[in-house]
Amino acid sequence: MEASKEVKKMTSAITIVWFALCASMVMYAILLVALGKTSLVDVKDINSLKEIIYPVAFIPFIFTIIFSRKLNTIIKKTDMDKAPYAKHMDPKDKKTLSYYSGYFVVHLVMWALNEAGAILGFLLTFLSGNIKYYLITAVIALFINTVLLKPNYLKFIKGKRLE
Repeated sequence: MEASKEVKKMTSAITIVWFALCASMVMYAILLVALGKTSLVDVKDINSLKEIIYPVAFIPFIFTIIFSRKLNTIIKKTDMDKAPYAKHMDPKDKKTLSYYSGYFVVHLVMWALNEAGAILGFLLTFLSGNIKYYLITAVIALFINTVLLKPNYLKFIKGKRLE
């Protein structure tokens, strides 16, 4: 399926958001490296904090993996006739973009969940001064975002029957 310029323009927004969320995780790592190994906060009992935060950091990754397997059932068709931006759009483009709103929202939520897990690792690194907590959570989040959830709407839409 060859997409029109209008469809390519509309679907490029999701790639920009995806890249920004992935890049922010890299920026957190650069910040941690720049700050060094010292703990910036005086936490008396860091071990009890690690026992709580570290397992919680993996919960968003588990949810993301579970939901990424059910993308086709989660993403619903949008009524493009009601979309204000679609009034002057070619009917073929309307059909092509009929799942785009759901696709965009579902991916955005899952990327944000992954970033939440990485931010918890960032917080634990910030408190403990040990960068391994962030590296592990960030690598998992970036892997999921770039391998399982990299946006490719046109590939997704090929499997849909467009009436």
